[in-house]
Amino acid sequence: MIFREKGLSMADELNKNQETERPVSKMAVTSIIIGGVALITSFIPIVNNVSFFFAALGIIFGIIGAVGVFKGKKRPKVLAIIALIINVLAIIIVLATQNLYGQAINKAANGPQATSNNSQTSTQANEVKVGETITLENKLELTVVSVEGGLTNYDGNACTKVTMKYINNGDKEISYNSYDWKAEDPNGAQTSQTIYSNGSMNSNADNLQSGKLIPGGSVTGSLYFKGNVIKVLYSANLGNTTTATWIV
Repeated sequence: MIFREKGLSMADELNKNQETERPVSKMAVTSIIIGGVALITSFIPIVNNVSFFFAALGIIFGIIGAVGVFKGKKRPKVLAIIALIINVLAIIIVLATQNLYGQAINKAANGPQATSNNSQTSTQANEVKVGETITLENKLELTVVSVEGGLTNYDGNACTKVTMKYINNGDKEISYNSYDWKAEDPNGAQTSQTIYSNGSMNSNADNLQSGKLIPGGSVTGSLYFKGNVIKVLYSANLGNTTTATWIV
């Protein structure tokens, strides 16, 4: 005598028994385990490079498991579906977080970019004439106030004095550094500041130093460069690329 659950037809009872007798898909289980590891580590920088390959492998196992389940050789269907969802989700998170981290790294490497200037003639936000002001993304205003050539240094070589001014119009503290500046000579050589002395004890008293500006703060100082100067260049980023240029 065959006993059936109440409300189930013989065909339903037979299908249920066959479902129970089918083995659990090992591929789907493996896919869930791999996907779980990938999902947990998908937020971690560098590590999530491995997470991506784990998730890709998990998807392959999940597809194989799903094929076996939907062909009726393995069970259950929900396990195969969850396995695929977890691994696809892990890949999406890896790609999203890597894009986010990449943007943060690029921003740190490139530094704040020039957004505007007060020039009446220049169409480029990052290139103006001496005496004009460039504003960066962090609301730092930079001005090359003056360029004084024709100086003679202590070693007899020609020297140029450049005076610059910072104003912090932002709401955060901003660092400034004398090594952020370079000058370009008529031959196209870009050089950093040089030591200047005219024999006076206070000849470097107005030199631009390094420090920080609080919101609303400002600082003015001078730097000296060898030879004649045709451009003054500002760069405040790890890549040392030019952020702003003043044409002499």
